[in-house]
Amino acid sequence: MVSPSTVTGGSGSGPLQSSIFEENLEAVLDQRKRRRRVSNRESARRSRVRKQQRLDDLNSQLHHLTQDNAEVLASLSLITQRYFEVDAENSALRIQSMELRNRLMSLAEILQYCLNGYRRLL
Repeated sequence: MVSPSTVTGGSGSGPLQSSIFEENLEAVLDQRKRRRRVSNRESARRSRVRKQQRLDDLNSQLHHLTQDNAEVLASLSLITQRYFEVDAENSALRIQSMELRNRLMSLAEILQYCLNGYRRLL
């Protein structure tokens, strides 16, 4: 810290100069405090703005993800429904295939019986 005698040049003209120095020093310190307060307020304001922006971004992201999730669930529901339809159709086709295979085997047996009877006649 600067002493009064350094500012006054060391001549020591008395309490008047010391008082002026102290007033100037207080004014400078008050000005620094004011600037610091203003700077702190501005910094706090910027911080609040950044926080609000981040919150807005997160809310927007939540909205989009909620929409995406609803679309995926709707798509899943349709695919699941279609899967069960195809599975049921597949089961019906398997049964039909087994029935046709059995009919074919029966016809093959009848044909074989007929051919064997015809050969005996010759």
